[in-house]
Amino acid sequence: MKLVTLKAKKESKYKNQKCIVNGITFASIKEAKRYTDLYYLEKAGEISALQLQVPFPIVINSQKVCTYVADFVYLTKKGDRVIEDAKGFRTGIFKLKAKLLLAMYGVTIKEI
Repeated sequence: MKLVTLKAKKESKYKNQKCIVNGITFASIKEAKRYTDLYYLEKAGEISALQLQVPFPIVINSQKVCTYVADFVYLTKKGDRVIEDAKGFRTGIFKLKAKLLLAMYGVTIKEI
């Protein structure tokens, strides 16, 4: 598995570098490395049903407010669903969406 970093035309706000692993473009090196770890855990049978960029719509009183997009969602051996986000910086928007996700879906985001 090869990690390829991409040169950005201008520096990003949070200093992340886009990169490609297995033909998949990731927003940061941290996210790409976590994908690599999860990829091998799935191959070893430690986790299953690995999904990338899974949307969770936030709807209140029939009004769509926003959408949280999880970096990774997978199942543990016990069958528990894990929602992960590879965060380099916790923005105010992320904190708000995490609270909304907990209130609406009863799930906590695992930050890596």
